[in-house]
Amino acid sequence: MKNMLNALMTGKKVFKINENLYRVETNAVINESFTLQIFVKKEEDVTVLIPVYNSKDSIKETIESIKKQKYCGDIYINVIDDGSTDGSLELLESMDADSNITLI
Repeated sequence: MKNMLNALMTGKKVFKINENLYRVETNAVINESFTLQIFVKKEEDVTVLIPVYNSKDSIKETIESIKKQKYCGDIYINVIDDGSTDGSLELLESMDADSNITLI
């Protein structure tokens, strides 16, 4: 279905109608204009728990990798530091954390 939609949507205009409905205006191969409505199911939100103990060398890469995931729902990240002594906590506190990241 995805390949068929990509083929049909050359020169597309996509309009978000609401959270679950998009309207796509495009020209078909035979040059007739039509409107295609696509219903998109929003996935459930997920929370990723990351336990941290002396992970200064890898925690930033771990968080960035999670943030780059393609997922329709929201991804929340809870980072739980368990008394790190290598500066992990200080690194986490210095990072520009968005509202989806909580440091515990």
